[in-house]
Amino acid sequence: MPNILLIKSDTSKRTQKQKHLPKRFSYPLGIMYLAAVARRRWPGARIRIVDSRFERPDWKEIKDRFSPDLIGISALTAEATHLHCLAAEARSAGIRAPIVAGGPHASGYPKEVLGDPNFDLSVVGEGEETFLEILQRMDKRLPLRGIRGTAYRDDGKIHLAPPRPFIEDLDSLPFPAWDLVDVEAYCHSLRATPFGLARYMNIYTSRGCPYHCNYCHNINGKRFRARSPENVLEEIRRLQRDYRIHELEPMDDCLNLDRGRLLEICDGIIRGGIKIRMGLPNALRADILTDELITRLHRAGLYYSAFAIETASPRLQKAIHKHINLENLKAAVATAARVGIFCQGFFMLGFPTETREEMMTTIRFSTELALHVATFSIVLPFKGTEVYDTAMSLGRKTDFSYDEYDVMEGLVNVSELPDEELFRIHRLAYRRFYLRPRQIVRLFLRYPHKQALLQHTFEFLHRAFIPDRRIKKGQ
Repeated sequence: MPNILLIKSDTSKRTQKQKHLPKRFSYPLGIMYLAAVARRRWPGARIRIVDSRFERPDWKEIKDRFSPDLIGISALTAEATHLHCLAAEARSAGIRAPIVAGGPHASGYPKEVLGDPNFDLSVVGEGEETFLEILQRMDKRLPLRGIRGTAYRDDGKIHLAPPRPFIEDLDSLPFPAWDLVDVEAYCHSLRATPFGLARYMNIYTSRGCPYHCNYCHNINGKRFRARSPENVLEEIRRLQRDYRIHELEPMDDCLNLDRGRLLEICDGIIRGGIKIRMGLPNALRADILTDELITRLHRAGLYYSAFAIETASPRLQKAIHKHINLENLKAAVATAARVGIFCQGFFMLGFPTETREEMMTTIRFSTELALHVATFSIVLPFKGTEVYDTAMSLGRKTDFSYDEYDVMEGLVNVSELPDEELFRIHRLAYRRFYLRPRQIVRLFLRYPHKQALLQHTFEFLHRAFIPDRRIKKGQ
């Protein structure tokens, strides 16, 4: 029976500006699902999850007492430097077990990952079935070459195996291995919902998104696949029973694509007397929301929702393939705010070919919405996305270090503007949105947890007034 070590990577370093901002955490659901499917296949397997955002692996103890047969490390691109450090530390400790990279970075940069000889495989895309095949081959002492959904090394060369089909029946997956993580640690840390304080869990009720935004990953595919309402409700009941969870954070790409399914989930919560609060960090497509669904979500416990708007430029909405209907979105946000949902808007500045006037249009639009808070991010050109290819074709610099790929504090520039002007407009966006007397009063009156408002104010001051000293030339 295998001994499996699964690790969530961390960022390796933070900029001078980022050091003053709190780190936010979400449960490592990806490796929690991997642990669950492995344990179902091998009930006697020893499986350990280490989240290096909370604790650093004790490699000596791991080698001497746990003796892993396989190590899997999951990382975002912003965590890639630490991903490689972890693999090097394992090898330096004398661990010779295969090391597999997974998560968004491994999917987007598989060949770059395998340029590091400490890694044996890189998983590309959805991981559960690929992970099981890796373990099955190890169990039979078969080579790990050519497994679908991986990048592998053979004869000194790096190869991409054919992609693995996505899992169609998501109800067939076991629930994540909640018992292998320290629930208390996550519940006492800042998380994706900016002011959540109660015991909570992240969940996925669906995977995939049919929209083709040019800045987005393709890890879960461009076709919507959903769990049944019954399966989702059963997970919620178990989380409340076993872990006393009071809040949920669905992490879907597009939770409301199937409106009827989401209404059934809401009705199941309401009729079943499930007392739960919900925060949606980025799960709703706003321009397809209806008043009925917004009201039902609120009755089912929704108290916070983020809305991904990105840009108010009609030209850029087409160019980035988001095609969001801005008038429908404005009406949906107004309805959500009216029924009592705390609303946050996500905007992006610095698309390739974006002009200063288009950025200012987006900033003005943010002030016209019934939003309570807003976040302005700088466009990051992740490899494997169309925005990366566009930036390359325009001659923009795209070989930024992994440490600069921070979705909240991006320091890259692929726009038309000089670096200093882009980052100045980025700071200006926060001031224009927040420094309105009516908005300040409204935020103070409506902020769900007043004790978290001070932290939000601190973050605003840093983003609105303090330039980063590590601005990189992007043109």
